[in-house]
Amino acid sequence: MQITNPNLVYTIIYEWIVERRVAPANAALFLDEFFKKKDKTKIFLAAQNMRSKSSSVIKKANRDCNRMRVILIDELDALMTQKQTLLYNLFDWPCH
Repeated sequence: MQITNPNLVYTIIYEWIVERRVAPANAALFLDEFFKKKDKTKIFLAAQNMRSKSSSVIKKANRDCNRMRVILIDELDALMTQKQTLLYNLFDWPCH
């Protein structure tokens, strides 16, 4: 996969987690909150616009949120920007 804009990485990661596509700015906000907050299930359900609070929906969301995710990035230099925000986030999220 070739990415023309480094910020599209946010959209791709978001799409793998939530299974929906959004703009890079919205995806970046979600991912930052998702990886840094403790209550991932609540954030995940809000992103999927799920109003149902049944135990099966919450259990599935819990399982999806607690899944380990591995991101493999080749040619890291293609993701470099002036402020390096994307790279900073990619290296900072696993620390939380």
